Amino acid sequence: AQFPLLVPTSDEDPGAAEMREVAGELSRWRKPALVAFSDRDPVFPYPRAGDRFVDLIPGATEQVRIEGAAHFLQEDRGERIAEEVLRFLASA
Repeated sequence: AQFPLLVPTSDEDPGAAEMREVAGELSRWRKPALVAFSDRDPVFPYPRAGDRFVDLIPGATEQVRIEGAAHFLQEDRGERIAEEVLRFLASA
C-alpha cells in the first residue's frame, strides 16, 4: 500500500507545506460542513481523524461514521454518503 507513504507526517515530508496551507483554509471555513469518515479507514482512523477536522473547521458540527468503507468512502459506500449529504443539506 503506497498511499499511506504519501501522507506527510513531519514538516520535512513532501506535501507537508501544502497540507498546512489546506488546514489554514479549512480553519477559516465558516459555512456548514459535513465531516464523514469510515470506521475502517487504514490511513485515518475513526473517530480520531474526523474529530480533528470537526475541531479544525468552524462550520463542522459533527462527524458522520460511515460503516464498512475503507479510505475512499465514495467508492465503497457511495449510496450511504449520498444519504448523509441529503440529510445534511435538509438540516442546513
